[in-house]
Amino acid sequence: MNRQGYVYKILSFAAAIMLIIFLASFWQSITDFFSNVELKTFDARQHISSTNKKPDDRIVLVTIDEKSYTELTKEADWPVSRDKYAKVIERIQKDKPAVIALDLMFINPDKNDAKNDDYLATILSKYDNIFTSFNFDDEPPTSREPVNLNDRLKITVENHSKADLKKISYSNCRSLIPRIMNSKANLGEITAFVDSDGTLRELYPLAIYKGNYYPNLSLKVAQKLLKNETNKIILNSRNQLVLGDKKIPFQKDTGIILSWYKDFETVSFIDIYNGTYDKSFKDKIVYIGATASSLYDLKNTPIDSSISGVYLHMNFINNFLTDSFVHRTTFAADVAISLLLSMFLVVSLFRINRQIVDIIIFIGTAAVYLFVSGRLMDTHHLWIPVVMPMLSIVATFIIIYIIKYFLKSKDLEYTYKLATTDGLTELYNHRFFQEQLLMHIETSKRYNSNFSLLLIDIDYFKKFNDKYGHQAGDAVLKQVASMLKKLMRSTDIVCRYGGEEMAIILPSTSNEEAKLTAQKICEHIAQTPFKLTPTTTQNVTVSLGVATYPMDGKTSSELIEYADRGLYAAKANGRNQVGMRNEE
Repeated sequence: MNRQGYVYKILSFAAAIMLIIFLASFWQSITDFFSNVELKTFDARQHISSTNKKPDDRIVLVTIDEKSYTELTKEADWPVSRDKYAKVIERIQKDKPAVIALDLMFINPDKNDAKNDDYLATILSKYDNIFTSFNFDDEPPTSREPVNLNDRLKITVENHSKADLKKISYSNCRSLIPRIMNSKANLGEITAFVDSDGTLRELYPLAIYKGNYYPNLSLKVAQKLLKNETNKIILNSRNQLVLGDKKIPFQKDTGIILSWYKDFETVSFIDIYNGTYDKSFKDKIVYIGATASSLYDLKNTPIDSSISGVYLHMNFINNFLTDSFVHRTTFAADVAISLLLSMFLVVSLFRINRQIVDIIIFIGTAAVYLFVSGRLMDTHHLWIPVVMPMLSIVATFIIIYIIKYFLKSKDLEYTYKLATTDGLTELYNHRFFQEQLLMHIETSKRYNSNFSLLLIDIDYFKKFNDKYGHQAGDAVLKQVASMLKKLMRSTDIVCRYGGEEMAIILPSTSNEEAKLTAQKICEHIAQTPFKLTPTTTQNVTVSLGVATYPMDGKTSSELIEYADRGLYAAKANGRNQVGMRNEE
């Protein structure tokens, strides 16, 4: 390999190392970016499917909306007296609902009257179908001393999964007022997580605090609906939470991906308090939560950029009732889907040679896959990937087109070579020689320059054929051609003129320089033994004629004729020499 080749290799290796370092430096950012894009594709599919689906009509939201907030705060600032919550709960309870769940936390004592806290705590403890909430956090102990929770709140978890439990482990707890925490009230935690892009998509059914497990509010509601209020939860080896006869899929951090619904039946809290409602809550699953924007409980979800946090729990129960929890494919399945799409494109595109059809197949494959991914989300609650398959489709299309372009260019190159090259000697053929001769004449005219032409004839070639056979003659032609290509400059054009004759065009070469080149060729060939057969070698000589533009001719025929006369002069004077026209 020449020096230039080594330089290219070193530069290519250095470029590859730099690219690897660059990708490694930004790999986390790159993966985070594509992960976030995949999350957005989930949101888009959820948003589309949410327009066609209705939630279970057993779920009702009693909302502290703007109207309720305005009415309730006329008499006093927020938070309102706890007796108002107790009265609303009692009025709903008269209809015998299946469940009442409060997405509200009563953290500080009632500032109006301590008896209101006792009243609410009594109501919450009185009925086993009423649930209220508290939550965990990682507030440092210097800000808030971690409390000890009553053993009745914790549950036992039989974990057969490989779930990573770090995310649901907490160091502190936002406790409710002691009157409720120490009562027999049904309590569930409501700690929520948003994804890296700030969107709420999952509910976490469990939390770990001081080494113990605690159930989410919605998990307790689901257990109540199943009438399976066991103190033991099973996480099986297939990453499913087993709840009675239901198996709920969860992610590696125990998050449960929800199918999102929005249009739940809603009743205003103040209407129930004032007794101005005509709704029956019999056998209903009633959630009480704040939706007023002034209460700062709005979340960004796949179907709405500002929706109350209570919808997280309502959607969990709706998914629970309708078996619509989202199943997300594994990374291995994502790779397999991407490979299958790539294989389909490879097979399809390589069988077709029309560019417009290739583009239609490419766009069609992407469009059909996007449609299928949306339908699977809508009908089977299956989250198949979009980003990785789309990248594989685009990358495969680009790579195939590069390969096809390369193959096409190689085909064109091969076709061009067949059209311009002599099959035996691999020199340029007579047609190419004539084209190049005309081109060099035009170029020399334009730039007032010169070039030279050599005609070469192998001496006594017919005798070689007669004595040693045509195969030996072909061997001589090949070896002479190979030697000429090695002796000439890269800009020189070596051609087979016909039979045993060859021609060389020497760009920007004077007559004197051309004669020196011709003499070098003559001497070099004469000094080189040629292999005629595996066991026979023979010396070969050539005769040469020289012509230079424009002094020896201004047209191609004139130049060829002048060089040809020189060639015959060389033969007439004994061969193995460079002939001159004046020597005839």
